[in-house]
Amino acid sequence: MLKRLLLICTLAFALNSQAQFEIEHDTLYALGYAGKTASSFVDLEAHSKIKHTAMQKETIKWVRTTNALQSSEWTSAVCDILSCRGVEVDTGSFQLSGMDSGSLSFHFYPKNVRGTGTMVVRFFRENNPMDYHDVVILCQAWTATSVSTMSNELTSVYPNPCAAMISVNNSVIANGTYSILNSFGQMISTNEYVNGMTISTADLSSGVYTIIIKDGVNTSAKQFVKE
Repeated sequence: MLKRLLLICTLAFALNSQAQFEIEHDTLYALGYAGKTASSFVDLEAHSKIKHTAMQKETIKWVRTTNALQSSEWTSAVCDILSCRGVEVDTGSFQLSGMDSGSLSFHFYPKNVRGTGTMVVRFFRENNPMDYHDVVILCQAWTATSVSTMSNELTSVYPNPCAAMISVNNSVIANGTYSILNSFGQMISTNEYVNGMTISTADLSSGVYTIIIKDGVNTSAKQFVKE
């Protein structure tokens, strides 16, 4: 009887010690243009998802272990599934119900200062800190150009980073034209745009690109990474 109880306890401990949550993407990119003035509000963000893979409710904690920013003008923040935390907040927690999931986002605020930044945020189970996932977020803000006057929030590109294909959606533009620019601002392709279309990126070299979508009234730009 005692041996059976010990076996049950051992199995229960082993199951509890296994990884019980997943993060969809653990290397993210927040790319865009800095503002034109010191009072500019610029939010360069990256997104991921967390999923609970066990049946019982679990408390997940997170700690921002790295927050390397270009300059003192830059700030950054973490948004977990509960709320967006302040730029000074480096830790938080939330609960996931059995088999539940939620969205995570990570934000850089470069104002008008170009440069790079890195955040590393560690997510772990409250009752087992050794079950953790580190999310690395890399930010690059370029010098403001005419593109920075466009509405970057209108366009979404998925997946980002990409391999052979991207799907492009725009919340305002249903039909128009799109152009793809390389990191030097050179146009490398242009064609008709239909909302929700897929675009081949197989011929692109690895690097950072900007897709610009236009119709007769609106213009929108979004950066993406080709792996």
